[in-house]
Amino acid sequence: MRNFFFVIFCAAVVFLQVSSAGVIFGSERVPNFALALVISLVLVLGFEKSLAWIILTGILVDVYSGWIIGMDALVMIIIAWVVSALLSVADIKSRKSLFFPALFLLSAGFALIYDILAGIFMHVAILWLNIGGSYFRVNYSGWDYTFKIFFTALSVYAVYYFVERINRLFSRPAPAFVRK
Repeated sequence: MRNFFFVIFCAAVVFLQVSSAGVIFGSERVPNFALALVISLVLVLGFEKSLAWIILTGILVDVYSGWIIGMDALVMIIIAWVVSALLSVADIKSRKSLFFPALFLLSAGFALIYDILAGIFMHVAILWLNIGGSYFRVNYSGWDYTFKIFFTALSVYAVYYFVERINRLFSRPAPAFVRK
């Protein structure tokens, strides 16, 4: 049952990012909810248990956005692996007073790294497949990009809350009358 809710939640997060988030935040300031989901999944479940959900999220983003299938999934796997490596070195979840600022800075930094990696991978794919033009261009300066990074870092809190709730709801033991 937990797997079903994670599939629905991954699809809903990606659908929100590609459909109605542009109306709410503006087309240049759309937060990367899929990246927020990846960071939240790694924080709650760990890298190994969240790998299937990360791949599903990346493929859904690729399908909705028209990218080459698997490119976004590869970028998200790399980011999830780095987040997991950072968590093994510094456990930010144990420090209650530092958790929220650390999560904000971590998310903002990985939002920037995501855009850089996605741009590099897309340019390599364009050169390798000999496709004319470029599909992924990011303007790294200006207020719109700053707000995009800020909104992405803030969206991690909401996505983390829901992932934590889904995991907690389905990981607790069944009531005594059900187990008998």
